[in-house]
Amino acid sequence: MTIRHRFHLDRNGHSISVLYEGPRRPVEVLVDGRTVAMGRAPRAARTVLTAELPGDPPHSFAIDLSCPDGPDDSPMCALMDSGTSYPMPDVPLTPGR
Repeated sequence: MTIRHRFHLDRNGHSISVLYEGPRRPVEVLVDGRTVAMGRAPRAARTVLTAELPGDPPHSFAIDLSCPDGPDDSPMCALMDSGTSYPMPDVPLTPGR
């Protein structure tokens, strides 16, 4: 069974989402509904992905995803922007989304 999480935060007028399906699965970062970064989440470790917000000039940011150690633990996700960490809440996925 795949565990699905969607972390979401609105920042600087943009919608930022992180889709995480569990250890050793792809992690996807979306800005305004478009994929801007992908990686794999190792088991019981941290994954850091970098991306940019559109603009002139583009604005760089990073996603810090801490994968759980055990099956009952929850992942933690934060947006790192200009040296500040912003926790991203886990927003449940709904059917068809």
